Amino acid sequence: MELCRAIEAWPRPIFVRDSWRARLALFRGSPRWIVETESPPFAARVQELLDRGGFDIVVALQLGAARYVPRRRQIRALVEEIELAGLYEQLTQAPSAWQRARYGLTWLKHRRYLRRLLQRFDACTVVSEPERRLLLSAVPSAPAVHVIPNAIEIPPLPCRPRL
Repeated sequence: MELCRAIEAWPRPIFVRDSWRARLALFRGSPRWIVETESPPFAARVQELLDRGGFDIVVALQLGAARYVPRRRQIRALVEEIELAGLYEQLTQAPSAWQRARYGLTWLKHRRYLRRLLQRFDACTVVSEPERRLLLSAVPSAPAVHVIPNAIEIPPLPCRPRL
C-alpha cells in the first residue's frame, strides 16, 4: 500500500513583530501572525494539488498550515495539534492592565479567526483534555475535537549548576 507519493518542502514564513505588515495587522480582524506570514505561492500550490485530486484526506499540521485548506473541497480535512493554552496563559497571567488589554485583544482575534477557520474542517486534534476544554470554550462550534497526547513523556533532567 502506497502512503505517500511525494513530499514538498516549503520555507516557513517567520513572524516579524515589527514589520510594516505586522503593524498594519493591528487594525485587522485576524491575528497579526496570520497576516504577516501569509504565503500566496503556498496557497496557490495547495489549491493546485487539491484540484489535481487523488487524495483521501487533507491534514493541516497546526494553525499555520490550516489557513491554506480551501473552504470548498471534495475530501475530508483534519487540522492537527491546535494549541491555545500558551496564548490564554499570556492573557490570564498578564501583570499589568495594559498587557491584559493587549493580550485580551489578541485572544479575541484568535477566537474569531478560529471560529471562521474551523468551519473548513471535519475534525481537529489537541494534545490534552485541558486543551480540548479550552478550545471548546473558545469555539463552541468546533468540529469533532480528539485528544491525542504527546507520544512520549521525557522525565526532567537533573540540573547541574555550572561552575
